[in-house]
Amino acid sequence: MIMTVEEAEALAKQGNVNAMMALGDYFSKKENDDYDIDRALHYYELAANAGELQAILEMARTFRYRADVMFSFYESAGKCSSNDADIEKAYYWAKKFSEDVQSQNVGDSTVEFAENNLMVAISRLATLYYMDEKYDDIVRITRGIKHPYAQSIYGYALYKLANTAQEMKDAFNALKNAENDLCWEKEYQTKYSQLLIVEAALYLSALFRTIYNDVDSSYRVMSCIATHSIDESIRQSVQADMAKKFKKKLFGGYTYVD
Repeated sequence: MIMTVEEAEALAKQGNVNAMMALGDYFSKKENDDYDIDRALHYYELAANAGELQAILEMARTFRYRADVMFSFYESAGKCSSNDADIEKAYYWAKKFSEDVQSQNVGDSTVEFAENNLMVAISRLATLYYMDEKYDDIVRITRGIKHPYAQSIYGYALYKLANTAQEMKDAFNALKNAENDLCWEKEYQTKYSQLLIVEAALYLSALFRTIYNDVDSSYRVMSCIATHSIDESIRQSVQADMAKKFKKKLFGGYTYVD
């Protein structure tokens, strides 16, 4: 049965999710004379709020694209704003899609996309918060997320806010994730976002050395930065620091010269 747009809209107002999805699909197709992406998003959002997984995916994809455009603009302009609606929404829908995927029986490729999409959204939003020193907001969006990247920047932000010995310990344990290769994916290392993971690793190295008197582990973390950072100037700076301050012992290991 073929229905008009008006009939579908009437059904959507009555809560019919299929009608909402049909309208979202209809208005999102650029070949249609009625193409209207904002109108499409309106219906996708209605369906998403009703629990339709495909609609949540559409919202996540759309705001991933918008967030990428805005983040690239900020990097080109050389300044950021931590109050960007599209980047906030990209995180919101990425998190919602990830949570819904985990609760449903879906394919491995969908699970992988959901995790990657969430980490990219976190890297973008956390970078904006980092630039404005909003460490409590970084903690808010990363707390409880098991991925090593989220844990490492959670630990960094928690350390900046720590007031107790237990919070310092928790921060250190989370920061140790910065040695995991998964933290250094190129998608998390744009012009600005790389600064966050690099600084997390630098804090980890310093904590190993100054609090735990573990110079070898401190050196290992520095080597991780020198190996994985996409920025040549950062790699060279870290390598120079390692050569100047970390001295090999006669029988293995390192000492630190301040």
